[in-house]
Amino acid sequence: MRRQFNSAWEYHFNKGYGMKIFKVRDKLTGKYSQGGYCPGFSNIGKTYNSVGSVRSHIRQFLSLVEQLSNYKQRTGKDLHDFDVAKLEYAQRYLDKVEIVEFNVAEAGTIAFVR
Repeated sequence: MRRQFNSAWEYHFNKGYGMKIFKVRDKLTGKYSQGGYCPGFSNIGKTYNSVGSVRSHIRQFLSLVEQLSNYKQRTGKDLHDFDVAKLEYAQRYLDKVEIVEFNVAEAGTIAFVR
C-alpha cells in the first residue's frame, strides 16, 4: 500500500529532500537584510523561499548600478547628486552582502532552521 502524505513538507522530509531557505547577510555585522528597495538590517531579516526571489532582490540593485553607471554615456548629462547617492548606496550594498542558504528541518509540527 502506498503511503499518503499530509503535506508537501512531509513528503519532502520523508524523501530526504529537506527544504532550503535563503537570507541576504551583511558580511561585516552578520545581520540580515529586511528586503525591499532600501533595506535595513536586523538579527532576523527577511526569509526568501526560493533562489529566484533572492535573485530578484539582488537584481534590483544590479539594475540600478547598471542604469546609473551608463547614464552619462547614454544621455551626455551628469548624474544629479541624488542619483550619485543612489548609485553609491547600491554599489556598497552589493559589496557588503552575501547570500546564505539554510536547510530547514521539521521536528513534530514545528519547523526550525539548522
